[in-house]
Amino acid sequence: MKNKLKNILNNLKFKRLNVFLLFLLLALVISIVAKLSNKVTQTLTIELVPSNLTDTDILIDNNSKFINVTVNSQGLNLIKYAFRDLKLNVDFSSLKKDGLNYIWSKDDNGYKVSELFDNSTNIQDISPNLISFAYDLQSIKKIPVIINESTQFSPGYNLIKPLECIPDSVLIIGSKAIVDNTFSIRTKKIELTSVKQNIDEFIELQFDENLKYSDSIIKIIGKVDRFTEGKLNIPVKVINIPKDLNVTIFPKVVPVLFYTNLTSYNSISVSDFIVECDFSSINQENNILFPKLISYPKSVLRASIQLGKLEYVITKK
Repeated sequence: MKNKLKNILNNLKFKRLNVFLLFLLLALVISIVAKLSNKVTQTLTIELVPSNLTDTDILIDNNSKFINVTVNSQGLNLIKYAFRDLKLNVDFSSLKKDGLNYIWSKDDNGYKVSELFDNSTNIQDISPNLISFAYDLQSIKKIPVIINESTQFSPGYNLIKPLECIPDSVLIIGSKAIVDNTFSIRTKKIELTSVKQNIDEFIELQFDENLKYSDSIIKIIGKVDRFTEGKLNIPVKVINIPKDLNVTIFPKVVPVLFYTNLTSYNSISVSDFIVECDFSSINQENNILFPKLISYPKSVLRASIQLGKLEYVITKK
């Protein structure tokens, strides 16, 4: 019996507390509504959004520009502006210029701010008085793409020719000062390992935020083949011999070691290589000429002469 009585008393206390809290909340709401019904002064931030910029001009300051607008209205009316992202379109064709700056002024352009508010809202102040937008003449140029890559091939494999990118160049648009000093664009780093098949990859470019680009992604391609070594004996030609002399060299051919792909190996011949000795650089003390590899086929990745010195005999004609 005592426990039941105790429970009843506790329930009554809990209900009284709930009623008290309800009346307290209601009083708070009435107080807030009363205050919001009064006139309130508040400062709002508005972003200036450029529009109608001429095709020949480009803004060089990418930071957003803002004005502070102090308004007076009923509190309830201002709530809708306080939680809104306020933006004002600025018609650049109507702005004055000062050197390489467009000038937005409160006196000339401030009246358009009122278009953002209803008739019950009174604009009391706009600051700052002036805002400048730096610009430059717009320029366009084509620049080459540089592939930023690190490639490791499986043993015995390599590229038949250097990697290519498609497109191999892009158009850039931006401030003349920046465009004139931009000569190439690199791709983002790409790392390839254990490569033994043809390369066919898409990769993004590394952008300058101050420029616009005709392409954002390029394709890199490369033909991969198995490589092997070969050796040929190449005739040596002596150049710059005086007209009254004959020069005989020993030996008359030198071994050239080359590294090429299997596809091209059988098509490579002696006539594809040129080895020369320049008589004007003769070493008369030791009777030695130094052969140089002048040219070799494009299909050959690298080549080298295996004999660095040749003996010679000079006779008069």
